[in-house]
Amino acid sequence: MDVGIPGNEHTDQLARIGSHEGLPSDLKPSARELIAIINQKGYNEQDHKWSIYCADHNLPILTNPSHKINIYSPIKREDRAYSRMRLRVTRLHGDYYKTVLCPQCNIHNTFEHLFFICPKHAEQRLELSAGVIAAYKNPLIINRDSLLMPPSGIAPVVRLHVFKFLRDTGYLDKI
Repeated sequence: MDVGIPGNEHTDQLARIGSHEGLPSDLKPSARELIAIINQKGYNEQDHKWSIYCADHNLPILTNPSHKINIYSPIKREDRAYSRMRLRVTRLHGDYYKTVLCPQCNIHNTFEHLFFICPKHAEQRLELSAGVIAAYKNPLIINRDSLLMPPSGIAPVVRLHVFKFLRDTGYLDKI
């Protein structure tokens, strides 16, 4: 035990005083505590958005597996792919060391090629186009901006069609 050791006796005495009187009212939180408070608020907001998403899509409400704030979809793979497409940093064309060619057309794989040109994905493209045109509710020339930067009122619907296109073509994890 620590009995009889001067430093420990003093610490024990301060602990007893603190446990009876509580913390001083003028004590300010540390930077680490402030960061924890801010993060917790973000987590709570994300959990709320997650429960709304689950309710809207008739999914069971499960705890969000990660508290990363997903902006475009609660599903991390979809959120990452959509973010990369908007930022124009997809992995469709490969990387600095190796370029990726479309297996069907044998030309550089790009966003434009995948979404608008490649004949291999014509059926999925028709389904995507029908869904996006229905969401916009007016004649529309579908382009990169109409898929990735739709008006906020219809953005969730357009994103669902983009995610379905990526899943159906097998490119969701290749972006």
